[in-house]
This record gives sequence, structure tokens and C-alpha cells, in this order.
Amino acid sequence: MTDRGLLAAVVDDDPIQVEILRGISEAAGMADQLDFRAFRSLGDLLMGAGRNTFDLVFLDRRLPDSDGFAGALATLSQAQLQSPLILMSAHAGRDVIRNYGLRLYGPIDKMELAQPAYLKRLISEVISPTEQLHG
Repeated sequence: MTDRGLLAAVVDDDPIQVEILRGISEAAGMADQLDFRAFRSLGDLLMGAGRNTFDLVFLDRRLPDSDGFAGALATLSQAQLQSPLILMSAHAGRDVIRNYGLRLYGPIDKMELAQPAYLKRLISEVISPTEQLHG
């Protein structure tokens, strides 16, 4: 948690995705509750500001340093990521996902995430009241 609320990592090789999520969170009335940090690859996330400092992680299916969700989740499991993961895809539902001992939500179609009410409901589901208080 930060002084702005929840700290969310967005791992997507498209830098505009973090701006889209910021805009959607503003439309959902959550701008003061979510602070987003952008990472363009898994390597950037794992080498960045401490992989377990995030309250949640939005993870794109197609990243330059992984083989879809399976490769990314195996890597994050080996790195012992503790944060819940929201899997994002332009083609949600096509992948069979093993959880690798991780807390997973999705895959979720990016078009669904573009709906402010959906994002707000998803964040509430992912972050329990206890986690929101104690981070």
C-alpha cells in the first residue's frame, strides 16, 4: 500500500495500458485508491521495485520475455511472487491456466476491464478487506 492506497503493477509491453487502467480507475471513482506502476516485461518487474511490494499485478498474456501465460506464471512462481495476479488478454478464455501456486484471476478480456464498474468489482474481489487494511 502507498499513501494513495493500493499499489498495482501493470506488466504489459504496450506502455499505453497503464494509462488506460488509470483512466478507467478514475472513471470508477478509484483514482485516489489505486497507484499504478508500469513494467514492460517480467524481467523489469522482477528486477524493479521489489516484486512483492505490490498489492496486485495486472499481467498481459503477450510479453517479450515469456511464452504466454504458462511461461510467465512459471517464472513468477519460481520468483515466489506473493501478489494476486489479474491476467489480461485480448483473447480471454482461450488459455488453459495452471495456477502454479499463485493467486490468479482471469484471464480477463481487456475490453471487460475497460468498463469502470467491472474494474471496481474486480479490485474488490481480488483485495479482501483485511488486505486493504493491512497490505
